[in-house]
Amino acid sequence: MTLRGYRFDDAPGVLVGAIVITNSILIHAGESVVFISDQSPENFIAWWGAKNLPVRLQVIPYPGNSFDSLGDALYLWNA
Repeated sequence: MTLRGYRFDDAPGVLVGAIVITNSILIHAGESVVFISDQSPENFIAWWGAKNLPVRLQVIPYPGNSFDSLGDALYLWNA
């Protein structure tokens, strides 16, 4: 499955202004994806601890919104 064309937003969770994934990001069965902002994938893995992350994980940098410390949700739309 590819995420190209999907849109996502965390707050207020509306389609208008959502971030659009414009490149082909393939997700295979059993695989996880983490979108990160303001750091490199290598820094994220070092910060989180490689042993604490799933084996089949893609860490993808993007410029955009993020979750807050009070709890949040991610809304995902496709074409």
